[in-house]
Amino acid sequence: PTDLTFGSIQLLGHAIQTDSPYSDEDSSVTLYWRAIAVQEQVLQVYARWVGEDYSGPVSAQHPANNSYPTVAWQVDEIITDFHSLARPPVNESTSGELRLALAPPFPAPDDLNWQSVATEVFQPQTSLDELVPVRVVLGPAPLDGTFFPRQSRPGEEVPVKVSGYGPNL
Repeated sequence: PTDLTFGSIQLLGHAIQTDSPYSDEDSSVTLYWRAIAVQEQVLQVYARWVGEDYSGPVSAQHPANNSYPTVAWQVDEIITDFHSLARPPVNESTSGELRLALAPPFPAPDDLNWQSVATEVFQPQTSLDELVPVRVVLGPAPLDGTFFPRQSRPGEEVPVKVSGYGPNL
């Protein structure tokens, strides 16, 4: 259960899987919303993981798999809303905080009114399914692959993972 309000919309609860059954790169988040009053503005759900050394890419979509805009909600109707969020790239067990915001489309992430929903512990990923093969020698460490996020926003830092062998890899 959760009891947060975003204007006239209440977040009733959430369910989180830090390891998504659908993708090794993602986590799964299901949100349960309720409209307290008739919604007169289309709002999108913005979600991201934030950690001590990490601020993840922002996911933005209309609720219910991008198919049920807030202006169509009935008062007191409970909306189930699934999100697949990029996992923080961690090399050791690390805490990440799920943050949400509701806003009209296309704001800058720093302009959103973020609210903290939950804190989860992420374990390092063990599979390297989407490795892009490369052959590069950087000092004493030969690299044999890279990983890039599937999406990012302009001006946002992009985490890049590398695979290889040698000291500190």
